[in-house]
Amino acid sequence: MDISGFVLAIAPVALSPGASFTLAMNNVIHRGLAGVFSVITGTMVGIYIHASLVGLGVTQLLVRYPPAMKALQLAGTLCLLWLALRLIVSGIQAWRRPQRSVEIRGAGMKEALFANLFNIKAILLWLTVVPAFAGPAFAHYLVLASVHVAMMATWLLMCAGAIIFTARRFSVRWLKVVVDTGGGAFLLALTLSSALALLK
Repeated sequence: MDISGFVLAIAPVALSPGASFTLAMNNVIHRGLAGVFSVITGTMVGIYIHASLVGLGVTQLLVRYPPAMKALQLAGTLCLLWLALRLIVSGIQAWRRPQRSVEIRGAGMKEALFANLFNIKAILLWLTVVPAFAGPAFAHYLVLASVHVAMMATWLLMCAGAIIFTARRFSVRWLKVVVDTGGGAFLLALTLSSALALLK
């Protein structure tokens, strides 16, 4: 097992904006630092599920059956599209009716879990990259999943702290508009580009 190589290989993925990042930053705006933990928990469970399925060889079955893989890709795309549109609507509501936007609860553990489980990039990462560093032992996959979770959680908490710091200096309403609408648009673009790439 090569932990340092894994960290170097996964750092660009773990630290780049994606579904978990977008959901976490949305939650920070709506619920403060506590809102990040539901996203971290959901993403963590998703990472451990990916690690377990790949470590046990179950995910390889999906690769062997293209219709099952396509169904998973479709489910993932629809899930991420729903999350993206929900964020955009939240941002628009914050812009139009700031007092009502506070009622939006943000993303929960379930949304973060589904965003991770059905994320085709996460599946491919665990299918193709991680085995090169894990070796044959199932326990190694769980160790690398723990490293991935630690990196992801640290990054999300640092970014959440930056958002909270910024919120003290700027209007929370406008931060909600920017983070929700911008994050939703980013997630929408990311999802659509991934979907288009899969159609080729």
